Amino acid sequence: MKFLKTTMGVAMSAALVLAASSCSGDSSDEKWNNIELIPVQLSSGGSWSMVNNDGDIVYEDEFKNMPTVAYNGVFSVREDETYALYTVGSKKPELVKDCDNLKQVGYMSDGLIPVVRAGERISLVDKDGAKKFDLTAIDGKEVEECAAGYADGLLRVTLSDGMVTFVDTDGKAAFKNKFSDAFDFSEGLAVVGEGDDNAVIRKVINKKGEVQFKIKEEYSLSSTGFKGGYLSVRTDDDRCVLLDKKGEVRKFPSKITRIQDYDGKYVIFSSNGDWGVADMEGETLIRPKYRRIVFDGTGNFMAVNDRGDQIVRLDKEGEVLQEVDGTGIEENAGKFGIIARDHGKYILLDNDGKQKGKEDFKALSTALSLFSSIESDYFDVEGLASLAVEKVLMENMPATYKLGATSVDINKGTECSYKYASRDVDYEAANVDNKKYRIQCNLVFSEDAAKYVYNDGSYSGSYQWNPDARLFVYRVKVTGSDKLNEEFYKAVIKTLEAKGFKVDHQGAQRSSNATGAILKKGNTDVLLSYDNKYNNSFYLTYFDGNEQVLVAEAYGYFENAPAIPQTSQAEESAQAQESGSDDYRQMVTARKLTADDLKGYTKAQLRIMRNTVYAMHGRKFASKDLSDHFSKYDWYKPTKADVSVNELNEIERHNVALIQKYE
Repeated sequence: MKFLKTTMGVAMSAALVLAASSCSGDSSDEKWNNIELIPVQLSSGGSWSMVNNDGDIVYEDEFKNMPTVAYNGVFSVREDETYALYTVGSKKPELVKDCDNLKQVGYMSDGLIPVVRAGERISLVDKDGAKKFDLTAIDGKEVEECAAGYADGLLRVTLSDGMVTFVDTDGKAAFKNKFSDAFDFSEGLAVVGEGDDNAVIRKVINKKGEVQFKIKEEYSLSSTGFKGGYLSVRTDDDRCVLLDKKGEVRKFPSKITRIQDYDGKYVIFSSNGDWGVADMEGETLIRPKYRRIVFDGTGNFMAVNDRGDQIVRLDKEGEVLQEVDGTGIEENAGKFGIIARDHGKYILLDNDGKQKGKEDFKALSTALSLFSSIESDYFDVEGLASLAVEKVLMENMPATYKLGATSVDINKGTECSYKYASRDVDYEAANVDNKKYRIQCNLVFSEDAAKYVYNDGSYSGSYQWNPDARLFVYRVKVTGSDKLNEEFYKAVIKTLEAKGFKVDHQGAQRSSNATGAILKKGNTDVLLSYDNKYNNSFYLTYFDGNEQVLVAEAYGYFENAPAIPQTSQAEESAQAQESGSDDYRQMVTARKLTADDLKGYTKAQLRIMRNTVYAMHGRKFASKDLSDHFSKYDWYKPTKADVSVNELNEIERHNVALIQKYE
């Protein structure tokens, strides 16, 4: 799973907004030591104030929208449609210079804050708003996204190809390694993933990018980072396990179904939904019968009773030390005390269970950032063009993936299923999902990549790779951005030309709003196509240039393409008359035709014969003679501007290609 990328909603769905994760390399206590103010709402739907760790209100009703906590002296807030960065002032918050009108903003850590301005890359600024550097391309790949802040001196970044790595406080790559996903560093280590979503291999790396240990496949993550020297995971049989920094295992009894927190001496755990406390060996100290338990910072615990209507303080043996005002607990907020609920309102409790300050709150937030990740607003047109061309030319792909290879050659040794019983196969391993765009790659075979084969002497069988299916076309679709327009089109052509391709012809595509070009290099062609009316979709089709006619039938062709037979309107009319009123439906659909079947037919008759297939699928013909010809038949129901070759069955595709060859 990729790390969390969604933007935190400005409109709250609950009265309490907690930080989605620690968002920092700090331990929990260290994090709270660096928080100076917490945003609170004194009345439902009212303005936002802030509260200090004594429970006193500061900046009363100062903000229309919810700010973040003041972390390392800095906080952010949404103002109208943009965001602003503030430092903590003695009487009023102070706007950080040149840090208003931001599109996105993170939090201060290691002296730096990631911010984004309209149309620009992610910048890192200091507490005074001075830009230190931009996050520029790494190994030719733009930085598209980063974590909301630094952790352990490193910032997690996602590149334009979807790979994840880390940069240091100078903006330089911390190491060469890149991963399919990764989580923030904590205690000098980070959990990373390699492989696609279906088979992610989890590893733990140090700050040099070196692998410390591999996480066994039988383990799934319960946490995303180390705390107190341990990483929390679960086994396939749902056992709770802590891994130390060498990968050595501390397994807990099966009665412990979930670990909430631990401090090196005690573990707060759940057993069938009730909470208790155990030692680090898994020996139960406080029987699981509470709705919530947290450390209270004094070596004791705060808990909510089994009725959910009373907070109590417990010692390590589970003895009740005192009853505390309140009905629920959210979290231990370090020097701010315990964030508790009391009949629909929020209060801060000190370590003795007494309320801090005189106010209670209708809403409260502990979020370090209004965004779980920071996205670049810079669109690298040339970079995307380079990536799209890399994909369509099948660069960095297995050697078996080449035009003309059979599905057996390509998929040798891999299991086959019904999902491949199609000519079009989505090559997921090459796809790129980016918030600004998506690159989807398709292998197109001459026949279905797989076919169902019956076992001898039985009525059952299985899908097997089809040895007759050869890789006919490799197609890339780029979608998702208003930048996919003529500028991108020109950048793709420029990139292809730099690789030795030359424009063969350009023009509008038949029966669509699309325009494009065909570029040639030796015996291979690339067909470019983009919708210049609606934008946002762009196609690159790579194929054997000797089969240009067949590709033109499959994907449309350009009006001035020399490889496509052209006839005048007068010639078309004469040919239509010559062809008479022949109805070729039975001929073109009953079986696969051969060259002998086509002997004796004129060019005009072959043209009618080929277009009969499309007419049966409801194509509206631009040529008047074809339209008039098929309109004579009751079966002709023109409903579509065009018919894709993918809509034809195997027999029809074969016959169209064969007739086109002799036509």
